[in-house]
Amino acid sequence: MHAPPLNRRLFTQTAPTKDESLFTNVIAAANLVASAAPAVTKGLLSSANVPVARYLRWQIIGPAGTWDATFRVLIAANSPGM
Repeated sequence: MHAPPLNRRLFTQTAPTKDESLFTNVIAAANLVASAAPAVTKGLLSSANVPVARYLRWQIIGPAGTWDATFRVLIAANSPGM
């Protein structure tokens, strides 16, 4: 019998200051699944729930235990109003 897959979710969050209570999710959470092949998850600002503020962080939530995630973050920005 196989064990059920462990659900780990990656949240991208933003806040105007470093206060924990001000961080809110920018886009829907991405599910992380163990795999030998890399998976690509795109989070576009056009689908953002709130505008990105000064601070941006990620948070991984899952079951207790030892686990890790490796990922690459690519950011492209344009100067507004130019």
